[in-house]
Amino acid sequence: MSIPLFLLSSVYITVSMLRSLSHPSICADEFSEASTASGYGALAMALCLLFAALAKQWSNNQVIYLIGTIGVYFGSVIQLVSMVLFIKVCWVQKNLPEPFWFPPTVSFAIIGWTGVSIGMPRILVELSFWGGVLVTLFVLPVAAFRTVWYPHRVATNPSVAILQAPASFVAVAWFNIKGSHWLSFDSNNILISVLFATSTAAFLLTVFCVLRRFRYICGVGFSHAWASFTFPSMSTTIAALFYAQHTSDQDIFIGKASMVWATILAVTVLPTILTFIGTFTGTVMAIKNSKDILLLVKETSIMIVNDGNNNGGGAGKNGRCYRKGRKGTTFQTT
Repeated sequence: MSIPLFLLSSVYITVSMLRSLSHPSICADEFSEASTASGYGALAMALCLLFAALAKQWSNNQVIYLIGTIGVYFGSVIQLVSMVLFIKVCWVQKNLPEPFWFPPTVSFAIIGWTGVSIGMPRILVELSFWGGVLVTLFVLPVAAFRTVWYPHRVATNPSVAILQAPASFVAVAWFNIKGSHWLSFDSNNILISVLFATSTAAFLLTVFCVLRRFRYICGVGFSHAWASFTFPSMSTTIAALFYAQHTSDQDIFIGKASMVWATILAVTVLPTILTFIGTFTGTVMAIKNSKDILLLVKETSIMIVNDGNNNGGGAGKNGRCYRKGRKGTTFQTT
């Protein structure tokens, strides 16, 4: 990881942590709703990845390596706590699986993913990886079914893009832990092939769901929900690249086909997504701001005229004229 990127990530994560610590009431409110509690799973992943990169990059420095190790375990605790609280909220509110379920649940695999960088006991690495596999196995089919069949009720905002995340995320975790020690070589090959196929199918299904909700998504203003297009798409692309490299020595046809697919994702899909987000949100915000400015100018430029009654206004004391503005607000002009 480059130093500027590391520093930028550190600043964002630090700000997020300080916000949660300095405003516990806001944090508690966010954990009272499943959709907002979901974001803390992403924070836990960011913590683990950041400190794992720190430990790996400066492994020769014992102090920095120790800080990285402590940070990974701290992020793992945050992940477990956020996952338990999220499941509790979903149980109480009877929320069925949908895409926003995945950040706090399938992120369980991040413990093993980053744990290998700090020498975490292998049993913890295996348990976290298989925990992610189980979440994908049981939650993804339900979330996919509901997302496809209820486009007007489920994931009607950019969070629908998270649907592609679980299988690709677990696939990348498999590559990072270099396969499961609990399986044979052939069984590992079957597992990663199934994960990659599921990741590809989930990506195509996500594209379908996004296009089906395009009008609703475009109606959403700029918010953190747009991040749903970034990391999941990146993990899908990385999983495809890793799988292409993995199969290149075993099967020439599958290896080349996988590399073509990975190249398509890397060259077309990711730039298109990022360009769309930047262009669309920038345009929408510019239009919105320009409308607000024009409306403000219009409302504040009301002048005293004798025909105030014809415009729905009237003369008050001392010659002041009153006129109704937006939402029934009364403006007083002199």
